[in-house]
Amino acid sequence: MIITKKICYNIAMVVNQLLSLGLSQKEAEIYVANMQLGLATVQQIADKAEVNRTTVYTHVRNMIRRGLISTRQKGDRYFYVAEKPEKLKSIWQKQEDEIKRRKETLDKVMPELESLYNLAAQRPSVRLYDMNEISKLRDHILNQRSNELLNIFNYELFKEFISATHVKQLIDSTQKFKVLYVAENKILDRKLHKFLKDDRFKIKYLPYNKFNFLCEILIADKEVYINRENDSLVINDPIFSKTFKIVFNVLWQIAEEF
Repeated sequence: MIITKKICYNIAMVVNQLLSLGLSQKEAEIYVANMQLGLATVQQIADKAEVNRTTVYTHVRNMIRRGLISTRQKGDRYFYVAEKPEKLKSIWQKQEDEIKRRKETLDKVMPELESLYNLAAQRPSVRLYDMNEISKLRDHILNQRSNELLNIFNYELFKEFISATHVKQLIDSTQKFKVLYVAENKILDRKLHKFLKDDRFKIKYLPYNKFNFLCEILIADKEVYINRENDSLVINDPIFSKTFKIVFNVLWQIAEEF
């Protein structure tokens, strides 16, 4: 009984080792069973490996192509025999050679792939959000953790969208949040008063009659967010963002302090 258990343990160990060589579980079990039997029919292999006969037949055909099993014909019957374990070395060597060939191919094409990737990364992208996705857009902005956020906000058009909670989240998501506040009167919305003492938050006034921006504009590191009445655009392009930053800074110089 002890010897039988030891043999079973060794067979299971061999099967597991064959898995690491690229054989499937069924292939390993069939190969080991065929080695134990020697010349055998599909039914005999199926009984020994405890695998369905149809499954054995399918795997045996595949293993014949791979050189792990060969076939013998005696009269009208076909028998199968496992090739010597030495054959596994040649199969493994072929796999190593194929891996080496693929690596060499990858090394050759890598510069072109990198070039295409960099080109795609530099290409501007535009995404449209509708009003039902406003919370998703706000989460996207917060998750960018931009070094600086610059906002041109037309109070007369978009005052209903002012949220103290969202303003606080924007301030906490960046090192500096600057706002150009466009309004008819130089009176700051009361929701924003509590942020004036925060060093990260700076706000200046632009008169509505001269600077009637029809969209709200938020400029981040590499993205520009343009909010309209019914939807929002997100433009990801460093050059576009830098251009808007220049415009913002020019307006900031002429804007009035509160």
